[in-house]
Amino acid sequence: MITPRHPPRPAYLLHVLKELRSVLSPEVWDQDWREPSARLRDLHKAPTSDTGSRS
Repeated sequence: MITPRHPPRPAYLLHVLKELRSVLSPEVWDQDWREPSARLRDLHKAPTSDTGSRS
């Protein structure tokens, strides 16, 4: 999960991957970037359970 406490890097990386997808062929996207992008999207969409404590 990505919480407000995280640096802005995960959100920026998600933005950059969307931009990258627009310039790559579908074959290259599917082979190299589809899975990492999906994992990051899932992480971004996951509900937060941040209670303010750090593990």
